[in-house]
Amino acid sequence: MPDLTASALDQGLLSGANLAYNILLARWFAASAEGVGEYGAFSIVYSIYLFAYGLHAALILEPMAVFGAGKYHARYQQYLESLMTVQVAFLVIPFLAIGGVIFFSKSNLSLNTIAGACLVAPLMMIFGFVRRACYTLTRPDWAVRGSLVHAVALGMGALIMVRFDLISGFFAFLTLGVASIAGILVVAPVVGIRSRLRLTRWDGLILWRHWRFGKWLLASSILYWASDSIYLPLIGYWAGLEEAGIFKALRNIIFPLNQVVSAFSLLFLPIAAGIWHQDGIIALTKWIKRIISMFVFMTIIYILFVLFYGDFLITILYSNDVYKNYDWILVFLGAAAILESLKQGTSISLTAMEQTRLIFRTRIAGVIVTLVIGIALLYWMGLRGAVWGYVVSVFTVTLMSVLYAKRTMNNVAP
Repeated sequence: MPDLTASALDQGLLSGANLAYNILLARWFAASAEGVGEYGAFSIVYSIYLFAYGLHAALILEPMAVFGAGKYHARYQQYLESLMTVQVAFLVIPFLAIGGVIFFSKSNLSLNTIAGACLVAPLMMIFGFVRRACYTLTRPDWAVRGSLVHAVALGMGALIMVRFDLISGFFAFLTLGVASIAGILVVAPVVGIRSRLRLTRWDGLILWRHWRFGKWLLASSILYWASDSIYLPLIGYWAGLEEAGIFKALRNIIFPLNQVVSAFSLLFLPIAAGIWHQDGIIALTKWIKRIISMFVFMTIIYILFVLFYGDFLITILYSNDVYKNYDWILVFLGAAAILESLKQGTSISLTAMEQTRLIFRTRIAGVIVTLVIGIALLYWMGLRGAVWGYVVSVFTVTLMSVLYAKRTMNNVAP
């Protein structure tokens, strides 16, 4: 199986399974005694997990992709064991601390959800670790096996959960944990993680190199979360858990578009870099304009479909009038998606020209807007204010990205 096909299939299986699982949870929670608020609690705690996973990716997964295939390739098994030690000692404990101090909780339901997240988060992180190890070994087809088993286990767990009326935040996370175990058992042996893996190996030099490589990735990850995913905890705290669940359920409808644009971005980035180095700025500018036009056109078509058939989609996906009452959010999410598609194109050009510091600045701007404008609007207007704040934040980041890309291209133009 070609690497590109295997990589796309792996990402598709994992993202598709998680999206389907989220849609089912939003549907089932709305019809259960716990209500949409419990789905809001699940979504908020999961967003906290994504924050922790971002730290994990920046300090372990991304450096591993470079060092595992290069500097430590000759002693990869020892390198892998050392990283497993770092994971257990350094990443699990901070996440448990994060779970223990989540301040947004307003009910015992969310506390149960936090307990479930703290229980299974290490397993979910380890599954991400062994999947990335497959890519380090240039065997994404191994990752496909793990993602397929994970998807099947997740589906079976979801069916068991609804069959025995176990719909709750705790069991929602528990199902994710069991699915992660299934994926780990398939992938871990083929990447060299033995059943009696020694966790006593500690190489300070490896940790230092990972920190030196990943510290800016770490900062970027924090900034990205603080300008995007942080809205769920904020909505849960000021507007309520039910409103957070509604916001996440409606964002699920836009999620497939985001994934497609992101996948194309990963594919187009090396092409853009090649054009920049071989053909120069004029060729890159023309090519980027075509890519941006494609992204924006594709996004507009998708958003128009969502807006025209929004009620139908909500009925098919969620079968609950609670979400229909908030279908106006789709207009704002659609506007944000169009801006995001424009930003993706300009980000490709900036990355290809090795101007990642400018992308970092745009994320700082997004965080500032969120903290100053987004929080104020949320406090005064509730969910509607949060939606406005989110769009303003995306608009700010997109505008700065466009201006930086235009300025950079003009500066290097002959």
